[in-house]
Formats: sequence, structure tokens, C-alpha cells
Amino acid sequence: MKIVYKNPDDSVSLVTPAPIEHLMKVLGNDLTQEQYMDHVWERSVPENAVYPQWIEEEYLPDQYFLAAWRFIDSDNIEVDMDKAREVHMDNIRAVRNEKLQGLDIETLKGNDVQAQKQDLRDLPKTFDLTAASTPEELKKLWPDGLVP
Repeated sequence: MKIVYKNPDDSVSLVTPAPIEHLMKVLGNDLTQEQYMDHVWERSVPENAVYPQWIEEEYLPDQYFLAAWRFIDSDNIEVDMDKAREVHMDNIRAVRNEKLQGLDIETLKGNDVQAQKQDLRDLPKTFDLTAASTPEELKKLWPDGLVP
């Protein structure tokens, strides 16, 4: 079980509590399941949280897109696809940047890799993520030759 709630800025927060056994060691006493859940709730949910609730992980959208989650109403969270595309492109950029660093080393060795480097730099402008209409489709889109 996790806690999920909407923040005043419309973002969504997800709380993954420490296991009950861990908390009992820290507190130095036994807890019932109800005491454990109350303890976690009191320390994890701010007063200004909207729609706070315990939820089974299987009912949550893909956490890869957590920054793109939005509450539709008190019972429904969806993935904002525009924001999800930004999240996914940020992940592509991170992998691209690592590859660029490797190519920088090749440049220092005297190897001509400028065309490869330019292709990688152009990726955010040339790689189209708009074809995906669901988070699952979006997650499958990845540039050829760029291994996540």
C-alpha cells in the first residue's frame, strides 16, 4: 500500500512507507497494522493535501511518469500525455548525454565523431514522441542506437 495525494500546485505525491518491521525497530515497540498506518499517515500527509488516500500499487499509473500524474477527481489519476512526453524526453536526454560524454573521449583520442555527436544533439528536435497516445506506447518509443 502507498499513499497518494494531490498537492496545491496540482502535482501528485506518492509516499512509499517503510516496512512495518523497520518502523518498529526505529520506534522500539510493536505496532498493530492500524497503528502503523496511522503513524505513517500522520507523518506523511501534509495538511494541505487534496484527496489523500491509501491505494494498492496495482491501481496506480506507471511510476515512470509520476511527474505527469494528475488527479481527474478524488478517485481517478491519469497521466497527462503532454507532460509524459516531457518526462520521457528528459530520460532520453539523460542517456544521450552519457553517450555524448563517451564520444567526447573519442574526440580527445583524435577520432572524428562530430557527425555522431551532432545527431545526438539534434535528437530532442528530431525524435517525434507525438505518435504515442498512451503512456505504454510512449515508453516503447526510443531512438535507434541509444540504449537506455
